[in-house]
Amino acid sequence: MEELLLVENVTPSLLYGYDLNHDGVVDVGEQQAAGASGMFISAGGTSTDARGIFNYITCYNVEPNTSINGTPRVNVNSRSTTGLQNVLRASLSSSRANAIMAQINVILASNRSAIVFPTLGAFYTRSTMTPTEFGLVADQLTATTAKTLPGLINVNTAPVQVLQCLPGLDSSDAQSLISQRGNGANTGSYAWVFNALSQSKAQAITGAITARSFQYSADIVAVSGDGRAFKRVRIVVDSRTLPAQVIYRRDLTYLGWPLPPEVRTSMRTGKGVPASVSNPSVMQ
Repeated sequence: MEELLLVENVTPSLLYGYDLNHDGVVDVGEQQAAGASGMFISAGGTSTDARGIFNYITCYNVEPNTSINGTPRVNVNSRSTTGLQNVLRASLSSSRANAIMAQINVILASNRSAIVFPTLGAFYTRSTMTPTEFGLVADQLTATTAKTLPGLINVNTAPVQVLQCLPGLDSSDAQSLISQRGNGANTGSYAWVFNALSQSKAQAITGAITARSFQYSADIVAVSGDGRAFKRVRIVVDSRTLPAQVIYRRDLTYLGWPLPPEVRTSMRTGKGVPASVSNPSVMQ
């Protein structure tokens, strides 16, 4: 992502904000160094994120166009509907599967274009399925012949800042998604977005979202027992293969100490790593 700095008008402050050591946290020292402590609002407040855009963008996400168990998905645009019929009958009752197939056959017969359903959301809205029914079959279906699907946003984990960048959504829609997935939504697929948004808005984003991730990043810090030496690296791991592969590694030691200062102080005074480090809220 650092290569964005080669793009005209992209500056370090745009990419990282006031997060000088690039650890995802604007601590007190960084606020003071930036001379902008008055811009920061306590947890629960609302303001522009002072960490820049780095935490919300990636150039790595790509997934295979297969089901979760690795089997090929059925293309809903195929004129041969045997595969689709088998998927529906395996997950739904015979009567529902037959009713849905009757609707799909009418649509296919009246439309001779190669792509009848541009997205899986378009297929869902015209199939008469309920969100629950769609959730049972969505992972086994696709609307494209592509072998891989790049650049999709995981709607189950993306923060509100990313969700509101999806086509046609605003901040209130993004908050609706956050609320829905936090209230017991079945995140095994993205079918739940049809309960969180209007049908038209949910359909519009289905070509840009996914319910799973294959690439993960890790910011790793190794510290000597006395806290007087440390090494820090950031890696990106691609789990599409077994074993998973490290596809990016960068030494970030030069950026300085990334953890709360009390951790280093405790270690240097022989008290070891403080218990508070195990509390995720301390590290956010």
